[in-house]
Amino acid sequence: MNKNGFTLMELLVVISILVITSTSATIIFDSTTSSTEKEDTRRLYVNIQKTGEVYLDLNDSWMNLFNEKGEVYLKVSELENANYYNSTYEGIKTNKKISGNYFVKVFVNKKSNLSYVDTCLISYDRSNQPHCIADRNGNSDNCDYNTKCVAS
Repeated sequence: MNKNGFTLMELLVVISILVITSTSATIIFDSTTSSTEKEDTRRLYVNIQKTGEVYLDLNDSWMNLFNEKGEVYLKVSELENANYYNSTYEGIKTNKKISGNYFVKVFVNKKSNLSYVDTCLISYDRSNQPHCIADRNGNSDNCDYNTKCVAS
């Protein structure tokens, strides 16, 4: 007998394989996208902190204050007003912008009796308590203001 098509069972097997493949691809794509968004936000946090360091290096009045106290708080809106940072900069994937109310904290930190300049991104809550948004590497996980904005 001459067979001119697929049997119902063959069609069901092919459709099942396609469904399983497309479901797997969707799950993999979603997990890749979320990690990309996290990296995008991390890069944004690192860039604003680097901008704060450059601003401090080029601004004598802030540098003098930093040398006296060992720390300086640069408001993001001040960096915008001085044209060091543009508020239209945002994450590529997340469209997340850094709030003008955030501060870049530039401070002297110590590790193994060696001093170095460190930064973190902070904000203040309604009771005027500082909170770490991101450490020097842009990581917001386990960022603790009380340990000088370093992830534990």
